[in-house]
Amino acid sequence: MHLADLTPHLIYKFKSESELVDTILKISERFNFDRDKIDEYVLSEKQVAAYTCFYGATNIAKLQACLDKIGIKDLSHYELIDIGCGPATFSLAALSLNAEQKIIGLESSKLMRDQAAKLLKGLFPSANANLYESVEKVPRKTDLKRIGLFGHSANEMEEGLIKKIIIKLELDDVLFIEPGTKYFFEKMKTIRTWLVNSDYSINYPCAGGSTCPVPEGDWCHQYIKVSHEHDVERLCQLVKKDRRLMPIILHHYSKGNLKSSRGELVQRVYPPLKFASSMDICQLEQDELKLIPLEVVYKGLGKSQIKALQKILAGDKIEFEVSKELNNGVRRVTWTN
Repeated sequence: MHLADLTPHLIYKFKSESELVDTILKISERFNFDRDKIDEYVLSEKQVAAYTCFYGATNIAKLQACLDKIGIKDLSHYELIDIGCGPATFSLAALSLNAEQKIIGLESSKLMRDQAAKLLKGLFPSANANLYESVEKVPRKTDLKRIGLFGHSANEMEEGLIKKIIIKLELDDVLFIEPGTKYFFEKMKTIRTWLVNSDYSINYPCAGGSTCPVPEGDWCHQYIKVSHEHDVERLCQLVKKDRRLMPIILHHYSKGNLKSSRGELVQRVYPPLKFASSMDICQLEQDELKLIPLEVVYKGLGKSQIKALQKILAGDKIEFEVSKELNNGVRRVTWTN
């Protein structure tokens, strides 16, 4: 989506490009260095509008990339509840994919709801989308399955509130698209355990619900690559932030005891060796998740295949055949994707 598509529907009109850039930089500084005051950006029309221009515009592109990662074609068979929807970032993304998507936006900030309403009315005037300030005001579930999407919102919520929302909304599926930080991973681990104990199965990224094998002090996150329209990319350059390769924590859960059909997922990628790509995968062995180090050898691969292998990111699926078990626990493998 173009930045020019959003700007006519902002609740604050910027007098200049430099005013917009300065406001974005102030918000970004709060996100990175002053998290105790992170909620303050929703108290000003100017900051809400700036947030929409930068974080909204760059996050809209994330939804398709995330759905591709987890193997969901579209959300049309769900009622989408955009939890902590802000200016309707992921709602707009869902409507861009399917204009008939049924959407409920849940947002406590009045200014954010005002911005979301203006964007939805301006860009998708016929959309089946409604906004609510609290979970208590959301209508009861119908026959349509519900998927709750926490899009960069769970990291700003207490765990108790996250659990309350999931229970109250009777969610069939829960999708987290959150910052790829150590801070949020610690919270995600406890939410993950609670969801598994509440009869949800993990569809992505884990192959099962056993204890997370990531060592204490480390964290697990994924990467997505997105492209932006030229005016959005120009704004990224002005604020000196690359929003094309983005670390995220992406989790998808479904109610019921479902079996994941995916292959192995890459948990971490290391600098390449001369003869192989080095990475860890998270693999289920005897009902226990384990981190397995791999050396994916280049021998037998063409130049284009080697380049493709070297572009694999954390969170990508990989298929291989083990050719040798090394003494240090590393598995030397042949890539079969």
